[in-house]
Amino acid sequence: MTNIDYPNTYIITNEKINSDLLFLINQYKEHGIDLENEKYKYNLIRTDFLKLPMYRKTSSAYDIEYSSHINFLSALLFIRYFSPNEYKNYIKDLWQPVKNVNIYGHKFEILAHLIFFKKSIKFKKLEPTKGKNTNPDFEIIGDLKNDYKENVYIECGSCQFLTSSTIESRDFEKKIIDTINSKNSQPYSKNNTALFLNISNLYFLSLKEGKRLDENIIISILNRVDNLQYGSVATLMLMFLKGGTIAKWQIVRHDNKNIDSSLKNFLDLNLVKNKIEEGNNETEMAFIQPNT
Repeated sequence: MTNIDYPNTYIITNEKINSDLLFLINQYKEHGIDLENEKYKYNLIRTDFLKLPMYRKTSSAYDIEYSSHINFLSALLFIRYFSPNEYKNYIKDLWQPVKNVNIYGHKFEILAHLIFFKKSIKFKKLEPTKGKNTNPDFEIIGDLKNDYKENVYIECGSCQFLTSSTIESRDFEKKIIDTINSKNSQPYSKNNTALFLNISNLYFLSLKEGKRLDENIIISILNRVDNLQYGSVATLMLMFLKGGTIAKWQIVRHDNKNIDSSLKNFLDLNLVKNKIEEGNNETEMAFIQPNT
């Protein structure tokens, strides 16, 4: 199994940081996101952006943070061109003058949207009904030739500790279980719906603390979720290194014993499970990959 090298040792100069920050400011402005607008000082895209100089002493950490912005911006560009209506809704959800932790979930939805599109998976992006959270994020259209006859559904979520948390308060197991349980009470948590949970932040912090969240630990955590309503839960760890040229991802998938057969067939066809993969950026940020 491949480990992410943390920390590393090349010098991040002030000149590079200033150049990178200016580049990101201009790129975000292309999407109507003005990182210099004090009205949005509590928005988590802005606060994450302002954290970049904090990582100057640890090159791999800087690479991960900077590359996350670059690849997110690339995904926004793609969706703006190919799915303009959904793009407008994403920007509306993302750029608000409040501290909204749901931003990380929205960013994960954008990643999933991009991958479904590039893999030619037929899907619909579902929106809340009359402002109520009654729908999962995606409806996957049934495909007879690929053995999932009925429509199935995907709900995206994100699990992270904010910067105000201390090492002593970081209980990774409790955080994952609490996040799943909060999603488990939703009206769409059924056996034909999969919950995709982005735990990249937890994985990154676990590396810093010397207790990496490997697949055995995550499987053990998922097995302890009581009364799981979803057909399947899949956790994702995704990181980009070296300016976004190298992608590393890990999938851990846990199926409910009552999983819907169409959902199982869809996941078996498209989801690599319980392994770390590494590749260049041609992998298209792929947490969904064909089994080979």
